[in-house]
Amino acid sequence: MCGILCCYKCQCIDNKRLLNRGPDHQSTLTTSSNVKLAAYILHVQGHSKQPVSREKKIMLFNGQIFTFDKELYSSDTVALFNSLVNFGVLKSVEETQGPNAVIFYDEHTDELWFWRDYFGRRSLLIAHEGDGFILCSVGDSERQWYEVPAGGVFCLKGAGNNGTSYHVTCHAYQGRRDTCADFASQLFKSVSIAQVG
Repeated sequence: MCGILCCYKCQCIDNKRLLNRGPDHQSTLTTSSNVKLAAYILHVQGHSKQPVSREKKIMLFNGQIFTFDKELYSSDTVALFNSLVNFGVLKSVEETQGPNAVIFYDEHTDELWFWRDYFGRRSLLIAHEGDGFILCSVGDSERQWYEVPAGGVFCLKGAGNNGTSYHVTCHAYQGRRDTCADFASQLFKSVSIAQVG
C-alpha cells in the first residue's frame, strides 16, 4: 500500500502515519496555485515514482490496475496517468478495473478530481483545512475526516483561499447516485450530480 496526500488551497499537514504506508520513496510537488501533492511509495511491483506530472496535470495513485497492457507501460501508475491525460478522467475511470484510490489535479482548469474504485478497496479520506481541503490515505486525530465513498468520481473546483466557495460535481457510479449526493452535501455547499458512463 502507498500513502497519498493532497493539500488543496490550504496549509499542508505533516502526517507521519504516511511514512508507514510508503517507506521506499517519498516525493512532494507544489503547484503555483497552492496545491501540494505528496506520495509515500511502497515498492511491491516495479519502481514508479509519484507524483506523476506532465503538462500541468498531476496524479497520485494507490492501487492496482488490471485493464492496461503491462507490456506497454512500466507500471500501473504510468498507464493510468497516460490514460487520464490522453482520454480524460471519466473515460479512463470507465476503462479501469482494480482496487484503487486516485487524486488527479489539472492546474490549467484548477480542477481536483478524486475517487475510489467501485468497491472501495483503497482508503481515501477528506477533511476541511482552513479555506481548503486535505485528501489523504490515512487520517490523524487533529481534524474531522470523512471517508470518500466508493460512489463515484468527484471533481472539486474553487477560486481559492479567503473564504471563497467550492463547487463539487459527483459523477456517480451506476446505482450510487444517493451515496454521491449524501457525501457531497455534507462537505460542500454547491453540489452537482451526474452519471459516469
